[in-house]
Amino acid sequence: MARVFTTNLIMASGSKWGELRLDINPGTQSIPNNTTAITYELYLQRTATNFGGYWSDNTSTASLTINGTPITVSSFTYNFGTNYKKSLKTGSMTITHNADGTKTISASASVSMAGNVPSGSGSGSLALTTIPRASSFTLGGSTQTGSAVTVTISRASTSFTHRVRWRIGSGSWTTVTSNATTSSSFTVPHTAIPNSTSATITVAVQTYSGTTAIGSEQTSTRALTVPASIVPNFTTITHSEYVSLVNTQIGEYVQNKSRLNLAITGASAGSGASITSYQITVDGQTANSQSGITQVLISSGTLDIVGTVTDSRNRSTSKTVQITVLPYHEPTLESIGLSRATSTGTQDPFGTFARLSIKAMVSSLNSKNTATYQVRSRALPSGSWSTKTSTTSIGVSESKTHTYSGYTVTNEYQFEVLVTDKLGSQTIVNDLLFLSTGGVPFFSGYDGIASSFGKIPTNGATYDLEIGDKGLKLDGPL
Repeated sequence: MARVFTTNLIMASGSKWGELRLDINPGTQSIPNNTTAITYELYLQRTATNFGGYWSDNTSTASLTINGTPITVSSFTYNFGTNYKKSLKTGSMTITHNADGTKTISASASVSMAGNVPSGSGSGSLALTTIPRASSFTLGGSTQTGSAVTVTISRASTSFTHRVRWRIGSGSWTTVTSNATTSSSFTVPHTAIPNSTSATITVAVQTYSGTTAIGSEQTSTRALTVPASIVPNFTTITHSEYVSLVNTQIGEYVQNKSRLNLAITGASAGSGASITSYQITVDGQTANSQSGITQVLISSGTLDIVGTVTDSRNRSTSKTVQITVLPYHEPTLESIGLSRATSTGTQDPFGTFARLSIKAMVSSLNSKNTATYQVRSRALPSGSWSTKTSTTSIGVSESKTHTYSGYTVTNEYQFEVLVTDKLGSQTIVNDLLFLSTGGVPFFSGYDGIASSFGKIPTNGATYDLEIGDKGLKLDGPL
């Protein structure tokens, strides 16, 4: 029994007659209910011995309040001649503690006495034993997904158990255990953060005594990141020739001819994420897709094909494969010569034969390319084309000279040379390839109407004067 207060009752003479006392006895505590059972007694205690037997048949009254609760005290009479103690009120009650388990009881009482015994009042307080409440905890271990997070619990009672759970952001809760004592651990999978590289994790611990929750659930937050090693990946970039002619005729990639079929294969996002974009670049071209067909490759040599995969965490992985592109140009005529000649091919400005010399060049393409050429001619201004040399094979760089008959000195002729390689390219020369009429210093004929310098007039009397095979032609006065 603990004494809450003692109030001295003083006589009019100034002498102490006795005391008004309140005793409280704390009893059983309930951890689940956070309460303490108490018993109490309010009483008068005569302490003076030099006073006679004070008594009264008249009614005396008293009041009592414990922990803010008024308690009814019955009126009474007294006789302190035979009894030195007068019990005014006994009882019991249950006191609820604060949320943290602490509690201090306050109490007050008063007595109004009939007769010669003095009245009085008193108050006091009594601190109860703190009841264990919700456990506290700290977080440790890894701050990355895929590695263990540890929970260290400091419990107020060895009988307590704990439910441990976690969630990412405002997502749903995942329960780790419902029976932890002083520690627990768990691993957050990478899949818990699919669209970012970091997030906030909240860990909550609820304390239990048996099946009864103790206090409120305690929480703690921390940042959690997805390891930098968790990135998207793919197997490779496949490539093949899109242009069937290049594939069948050469079997290798060819500058200015090849187009590529491209594809990223075996792509996968980082654990828990999803692929959001693909990109393939080569020779200055970009395809923002998993597969595609390029335009014509304009570069030669070793080219890089770079593939990039990006996932929903905005993390990317790139890989490079290399290809070789053979240099290529369309067939060209490096040199060409056309003149009148004799039957033996000797140049003769008045010859009736045509002497044609050409030097053709084509791309080797690793010695897989071959070429042909063809020569045609016609009389101007509107003669029909006649094949002089049919399709003939040549090497990648070769000179050819031909002598053709049948070119009268009074006519002009136009020639055409076509060079074709395996890829179908060709060079056509005809606009400036002319065989002029026969060459003479000066010609005057056709009844004196037509005259020319350096050649025979092309059309007889059509022109008054001609100078050279590309010279001035007049029709009328100068």
